[in-house]
Amino acid sequence: MNNTKKQYLGLIPVLLSVLLVGFWIGKRIFDTNETTFELFSDSYWIVPMIGGALGIYNATHWGGLKSVFGRALLFMSGGLLLESIGLLLYTLIYRFTGEELPYPSLGDAIFLLGIVSYIIGTWNLLRVFTPIKRMILRPIWQVLVTVALMLVTLGVVWIGFLGVGITDERGFVVRLLNTSYPVLQLVFLSFTLLALLKIRSTKGGKMAGAVGSMLVALGVLYVADYVFLYQSYKETWQAGGTSDLVYVLAYGSLSASLYLINRSRTKLLTQKAE
Repeated sequence: MNNTKKQYLGLIPVLLSVLLVGFWIGKRIFDTNETTFELFSDSYWIVPMIGGALGIYNATHWGGLKSVFGRALLFMSGGLLLESIGLLLYTLIYRFTGEELPYPSLGDAIFLLGIVSYIIGTWNLLRVFTPIKRMILRPIWQVLVTVALMLVTLGVVWIGFLGVGITDERGFVVRLLNTSYPVLQLVFLSFTLLALLKIRSTKGGKMAGAVGSMLVALGVLYVADYVFLYQSYKETWQAGGTSDLVYVLAYGSLSASLYLINRSRTKLLTQKAE
């Protein structure tokens, strides 16, 4: 298999997410059977599983842990893989025991590890375009813009959910998770936004579109977790509902962004070699 065909393998999880979204819309219109939506909820773990596995495979071609870009791909892909493991865990336990894992549960520990992996991955992505560490905070306007946008995002989340989420009557652990998810995710959003702002001032400026796609994808993931936390608090969450749909969109777009970043980096270095 040549390199071009190998690169296009990265589109498989994107195609799967599109098919799942089409399936969800079709079932909403023509079939409201609860079992059908449970099937949707039980199956979409395959999207981040394949996306993460392909991303890790691509990372090995960049040296894996031995290179900054390799680490960026590796940990971003690892985040997807951890999310798929958490989803699969929920599915298997429900199918074999007939009981749904509560919130919080072991699955949340895996999802939090996924967030940590995204943070490490986006930090390394930022380092790709800022090889000198002390330049990360320069120019200062980029940092100020990033901080301002993150504070606005946090303010919106506070008004919409977090203000009541931190007083959740289900216990301390739930309150802690209600806070941890939206706050920790602002870290990887900040790193990615800062990378995008810096990218124009480097020779890697041609990767702006790919990095921008990752920022959008991580934004969709942020929205997905917000929807889940809100519906969980309001006790309106249901298998195969809007929360699961947004997660499918997030995992598909994240897989697409990893594909685009890998392809853009490859093209950039190929052009330099020529």
